[in-house]
Amino acid sequence: MSRPVAIFNCRVPTPRQEITSGVVLIEGDRIAAVGPAEGLTLPADAVLLDCELGEISAGDMDAAGRPVQAGGPAHLVCRNRFGEVAWVMRSGVIVFPPGAAAPPAPPSWRQRRQTAIELVISWLKQRPESVHIQNTSAIHRFCQKGIDILWRFQTAGADAQTLSIRVVPSLNDHPGSIFILDGKSARKLPEAGLSGTSAHWWFYYHGHDSVITCFPTAALKRWMDHHAKEIPPTAVQTAGLSFQLSGRAIPAERLQREIPKIRIIQL
Repeated sequence: MSRPVAIFNCRVPTPRQEITSGVVLIEGDRIAAVGPAEGLTLPADAVLLDCELGEISAGDMDAAGRPVQAGGPAHLVCRNRFGEVAWVMRSGVIVFPPGAAAPPAPPSWRQRRQTAIELVISWLKQRPESVHIQNTSAIHRFCQKGIDILWRFQTAGADAQTLSIRVVPSLNDHPGSIFILDGKSARKLPEAGLSGTSAHWWFYYHGHDSVITCFPTAALKRWMDHHAKEIPPTAVQTAGLSFQLSGRAIPAERLQREIPKIRIIQL
C-alpha cells in the first residue's frame, strides 16, 4: 500500500471557506482530509509535498478555484504563486509534468538542520585559526544545552578558546528577516528556539541565498526581552515540517543595526 501524501503550505478553496495556509491529505486515490495546517494531525509515514504558497484546487488543468472536499477523488491541480500550473494529480498520482510519477519528498526538518550544521562545520574548517571542531548535535548532554558545535580556535599571540554554537535553518522564506519562535512553538521545536540554548553563538542559516547570520546569543536574548513586543506576531509554514510555527519575523537590517558584533557569512 502506498504511503499517504500530505500537501502543505498552500491556499485551498473548500465548500465552506478558502484556507490560506492549508493541508490536503491524500490516502490512496481519495482526499482523506483537508483543513488548516494547525488543525490536522498527519500520519507519521506521510510523504510531505510543499506547495510553496501556491493554490490547490480540484479538477484538471483547465479548472481554477474549484473547491477541495474530503472524501472526494484525488484529482487535483497545483498552481504556483504566479498562477502557473506546477503539477496535476489524478487519483493520487502526479501525471503532469510527464515523468513525475510520485510526489517528490522535500528534505525533512532534521535533514535541513543537519545540512546546515555540516555547512557551518565546513566553513569553520577553512578558518586558519581553527584548532578543533566537534559536532555535538547528537550528544545528549549537549542537546540538553542547545549546543550543536564546539569550536576551539587560537589567534596569533593569544591563548586557545572554545566557543559553542547553535545552528538554526531559516524558519521562513524571507531572506530579509530572522524568524524567532514564541514560547509555545519553541517548546514544540526546541532545537529552533532561542530561549533553550546556552550556546555562545546562534547561527541562522538562509539556504536560499547561502547566508549565515551569526548572533551573540546573550545579546540577541536581551534584544528580544526589550523589543519583541514591537514586532507583530505571525505564523509560518516551515519547510520540512507539517505544522505551523508562531513567532516574530524581525527585519535583519534592524538587528544588524541594534545588536553589536553580529557577523554575516556568505557561503
